[in-house]
Amino acid sequence: MLGRRTMLGSGGLVTDDRVAFSTASHTLERLHLVRTASAVFVSNSLPFVLAEAGEEIDPAYPWYEKDISSITRGLERAQKVLPLVSGNHVHLLYASDLFLDSQLRMQQMRKVSWQDFSSYGEYRAYLDRWIGSVAENASAGTRRFP
Repeated sequence: MLGRRTMLGSGGLVTDDRVAFSTASHTLERLHLVRTASAVFVSNSLPFVLAEAGEEIDPAYPWYEKDISSITRGLERAQKVLPLVSGNHVHLLYASDLFLDSQLRMQQMRKVSWQDFSSYGEYRAYLDRWIGSVAENASAGTRRFP
């Protein structure tokens, strides 16, 4: 899951020493992160992460729609932090992996950039490999329900 160049949704993985979250590799979806004094909340749903963290958007802040839509200007120019009533913030994570250790220390890693294709055939071969990989994963015998 983590480190994959192409990921079509978000996911999480718990290991002995950390929790890892991964966003989709495209920018049509994101993860939302809220850090409070004693916890970190992560979700692919903005309403859910706010509810779980006991937070609210600030009705006096007029730019939420503009800020959330700013991803259309590109990943580098997108607004990635939104204010909340409490003074905390919700962080918008795009195309990245997030690692959280038991001390709630975070490390965010950007997903590998897309490769350039010199021809349609090269692009098609790339897609065929990934579709084959997805089909293989979906039908793996180790899945409870392949």
